[in-house]
Amino acid sequence: MAMDHRGLNAFLAIARLGSVGAAASALSLTQPAVSRTLRKLEQDLGVQLFLRHSTGMELTAFGQSLLPHATSLETGLHRALEEIDLLRGTSKGSARVGILPSLVPDILPIVLNRVRLKLPGIQLHIVEAPNHQLTRALLRGEIDFALAAAPPDLTEDNIRVTPLVNDEICIVTRAAHPIAKKKSPTQKDLREYSWALQERGGLIWRRFQTLFANANLDLPPVTLTANSIQTLKSVVVSSDLITMLPRMSIWSEEKNKILRPVPLSAARWKRQLAVLRRPNAPVLPVVTLVLTEFRKALTETATSDHSTQVLARAALP
Repeated sequence: MAMDHRGLNAFLAIARLGSVGAAASALSLTQPAVSRTLRKLEQDLGVQLFLRHSTGMELTAFGQSLLPHATSLETGLHRALEEIDLLRGTSKGSARVGILPSLVPDILPIVLNRVRLKLPGIQLHIVEAPNHQLTRALLRGEIDFALAAAPPDLTEDNIRVTPLVNDEICIVTRAAHPIAKKKSPTQKDLREYSWALQERGGLIWRRFQTLFANANLDLPPVTLTANSIQTLKSVVVSSDLITMLPRMSIWSEEKNKILRPVPLSAARWKRQLAVLRRPNAPVLPVVTLVLTEFRKALTETATSDHSTQVLARAALP
């Protein structure tokens, strides 16, 4: 059956906002109008999409199943309208980019400035998120491409991975940290200080645990956890806290002798940065332009830093 766009809009608004009232306000409709639209959609599908509670609306199993497909349809429609505006000359185009938080401080400003010079009217929509969230956003069609760590165990046929550069994950302190006086610091030395780390469960947290487990040492105290690279850098710059970060995320601070990686070979690991794309998705010229500029910025940063290695030099499709 064909899904009416009004039913699609009502369903998505209720699913996202949690109530008919909030959805009606967002859609500039009355609550009865939204309720009738939803009721018609449920009748057409022959299933109940929401459980009605006094506190709001909850998706049923049928609603949960419909949600990613409805989101994909909505995204496709918006993209089609953007393409039409681009062909009519009424839009300079837009690109939706997923990016790891560690690439935002230095890489994103470079790309933004270059893209705006070449296409002043462009609109960039940036989704900053960890790897698994970027992968889901890509599969749902919410972003055109993602700059992420290449998933080592990716089994998804709908994602194409193009390697770009290798980046290093290392221990980081402020440049004047007391541990900088040691020529060859050890895990035992590092254990004497408190740490600030990304939230538990991620790659860096696992590396942190492995570092001290390999030396048969208990973990040092973790004073602060944060999901923001900028927050971690800020607290480390102004204290004796130690952190663990991708080397590319401290490129500017290391260059200006504000932060420094700790010279401990047992505490350095490589991660492969890559472009993640949907292989059969149409690519607008503006998206190709943005992707090319991201690739250039990453390559330049990599070649200016011995901690990174360029993996792919050919122009990306």
